[in-house]
Amino acid sequence: MSIFQNINNMTQREFVEMNLLEHGYIDRNFCLQNYITRLGAIIGILKNDNWVFETSRPKISTPWGIRRDYRYILVKEGLRYKGRTEK
Repeated sequence: MSIFQNINNMTQREFVEMNLLEHGYIDRNFCLQNYITRLGAIIGILKNDNWVFETSRPKISTPWGIRRDYRYILVKEGLRYKGRTEK
């Protein structure tokens, strides 16, 4: 079962955390496609909670040609958010 099954009840931070834990990374364009526009701010909050990341700039194909995305790669999990969906 995918962790994204209950996505409608997640906060943006929970969505980012779950994607990082399931895939080990998260991309800016993936977030934009899922209506998360403040990925940099969320990553900053996670860093304050002791999450550790590496970054990369992978090339991706777009309708406008080859472009670079921004990827945050999870190195170490920190404190998890205990929000609306966690019991």
